[in-house]
Amino acid sequence: MGSHKTICTIADQDPAMKVAIQKNFDTSTHRLYMWHIMKKLSEKVGCSLNAYSDFNARFKSCVYNSKTTMEFETNWHAIIEEFGLTNNVWLSHMFAIRDM
Repeated sequence: MGSHKTICTIADQDPAMKVAIQKNFDTSTHRLYMWHIMKKLSEKVGCSLNAYSDFNARFKSCVYNSKTTMEFETNWHAIIEEFGLTNNVWLSHMFAIRDM
């Protein structure tokens, strides 16, 4: 990249990648690759729930179509409540690191 500093690095949630990005690209913001997150969804919430078209459509709409932080958070909490995912550790973690 010549003398240009990296502004943003998109990678999966690999802990080693997070450390390497922080160490080697000190001016870069680490963002998570949505494809990896969405691919893990059925594994983390259960295939039967992910196969439920209303859940899948609403979750994708929340993630991809929210225009504001407030809209995203309101829709996220509604989905979590409605589908009984309050105690889902992975979804709770993903919400906690949503800025990535």
